[in-house]
Parts: sequence; structure tokens; C-alpha cells
Amino acid sequence: DLHDEFGQSLTAIHADAAVLKVLANKDYPKIKLIPYETFGKYEDVMRRIPDITRARTLLGFEPKTDLEIGLRQTILWQIERRRQLKIPTLYVPDWAK
Repeated sequence: DLHDEFGQSLTAIHADAAVLKVLANKDYPKIKLIPYETFGKYEDVMRRIPDITRARTLLGFEPKTDLEIGLRQTILWQIERRRQLKIPTLYVPDWAK
């Protein structure tokens, strides 16, 4: 399980669905699961559990943005960054145009 910025548990498939939902602006995107074994010798961390305890303790950090809003802000930032660097953006969601 992953955890969102508010500490809520979030599986990798739900994180992927959240990204696709923001990009495609659809409630239930279709996701095709590809068996891990088909990647050959590729190795990945099978489980990620981000922990912001140190950021809270050392910096007083408290998240204020939910996942969907944060994804939208990140996408807009990346589109603008690519524009400034004159790098073509292959896909821009309708809501970001």
C-alpha cells in the first residue's frame, strides 16, 4: 500500500487510477494489469510506504493538498516547464488547455 499525503492508505493501482482520472477526466479509467513476471530481469520495489514523519518532526511540515489537486498542480507545472524549455508536450488534458 501507498499512503497519500494525509496518511490514507493507497494501493498502487488506486494511485495509477487517480493519475489517469486527472489526465482523462473520467471516473473509472480502464487499467490493464501486466504481470510482473513479463518484465524479465526488471526489479522494482513491490511495496512502497512513504513516511513524512521526519518532515513533520524536523521541518514542521503538514500537507495541505489532497491527491487529485496535487496531481493537477503537478501536471500544470510540468506543461508550463516544458513550454518554457521549448519541449513539445505530447498530451495536454482538456482541463489544462
